[in-house]
Amino acid sequence: MTLSPGGVLSVGVSVDATKVSGPGTYTTNLIASGNFTNSSITIPVTLTVTTASSQPTIIFTASPSTIIAGQATNLTWSSTYATSCVLAGAHGYNDNGNWSKSSLTSSGSLQVIPYPSSQTQYTTQYNITCTGSGGSTTKIVIVSVVPTLAPVITKVLSPNGGEQWKIGSAQNITWNVASGVSVLVDLYKGNLYRGNVFKKRLSSGYGGYAGGSSLSITVPSDVGTGSDYTIKIQTPTLSDYDVSDAPFSIVN
Repeated sequence: MTLSPGGVLSVGVSVDATKVSGPGTYTTNLIASGNFTNSSITIPVTLTVTTASSQPTIIFTASPSTIIAGQATNLTWSSTYATSCVLAGAHGYNDNGNWSKSSLTSSGSLQVIPYPSSQTQYTTQYNITCTGSGGSTTKIVIVSVVPTLAPVITKVLSPNGGEQWKIGSAQNITWNVASGVSVLVDLYKGNLYRGNVFKKRLSSGYGGYAGGSSLSITVPSDVGTGSDYTIKIQTPTLSDYDVSDAPFSIVN
């Protein structure tokens, strides 16, 4: 092809759209021609076809969606086009709904225990936000929490008076409780509440919660010795509780 000085070169690309079926690499022709001649050249070129990033989608459920105060519910989520998720809501002892957990995978499940703000029925909301290259999506679930209609704790079984715990030893705390209800396990020395030290060393539960009717612990070294210790077991609503019948001892 010959192009005169000052001439115009026009370039066109022809693509057969019927052969473009989705993202991928395609070969087409680039046609260059001059306006002063009838000649043209055809150059094969390669085109890469991509799609815009998709907005994440989420399926988010709570099971069961209605629980008795102190019981747990399982939050389950599954998302597409997402790389990470953040979960927020109410979980644990007196957190006022400010609990959150980040860096979650795009699908999974987590057990939570809503802490009741009153002894009447109420609802609590959980939010999950999943993020990917196409943006972020948020879904919510609502869990209904109903108060216990009758006392659920029968008795602290052990330690219930006269026992001797050695610092560093393994011990069991046991109690009777209605099926499925989690409780707070607190330690007192005389009238002095030592739960803040004790809860950090619970081998199960969250923020002082324990499920079932027993809890295995290792007596911490910084709890202090004495002969006036008691255990207090209570529901999260604080409406029902029991205390060791008599003090027990913690010794070196």
